[in-house]
Amino acid sequence: MRVFVDAPQSLAADLLRPGLTAEVRASAFRDRVFHGTVARTSRAINPQARTLKVEIDLDNSDRTLIPGMYVDVSFALGGAGLPQVPAAALVFRAGGPQVAVIDAQGRVIFREVTIARDQGEFVEMGSGIAAGDKVVLNISSQIANGDLVRPRELADAAPSKPADAPGATDTPAARPAH
Repeated sequence: MRVFVDAPQSLAADLLRPGLTAEVRASAFRDRVFHGTVARTSRAINPQARTLKVEIDLDNSDRTLIPGMYVDVSFALGGAGLPQVPAAALVFRAGGPQVAVIDAQGRVIFREVTIARDQGEFVEMGSGIAAGDKVVLNISSQIANGDLVRPRELADAAPSKPADAPGATDTPAARPAH
């Protein structure tokens, strides 16, 4: 069976290699994974959608999948060695995507970032974040650039301790970029 996928432009370079493996899942068959390979691509980006058409060949000899069915596809792409942050760290504003980080003084700093690859729960950052930066998850819109906060490490299950600095406010959990 052939499965056609409109993949984001950010993945185009990785998907141009025929033979790349893919996993296909259908919501009607939650416990089943269909394995396929990239057979070919359109080798052109759709200018309206900014996507690349990818064709996957997979074994469907038992005819479980039927033509026209919607499926979820994931590709076995290698990591690019870029810093990753949880998707919950992204803030989308008029000027573009940002990530809030906590500096050494406990202040929130909003940084403009570029997204290299969106992997669902985690996002690879092309710029704006370095490995080890403490990023804020699910930041409140009431916290502004430069605000002093009491961060809670994500791995730390204990409640936050009172901050020594006056005027500090609680903020959602922080996690080092990796």
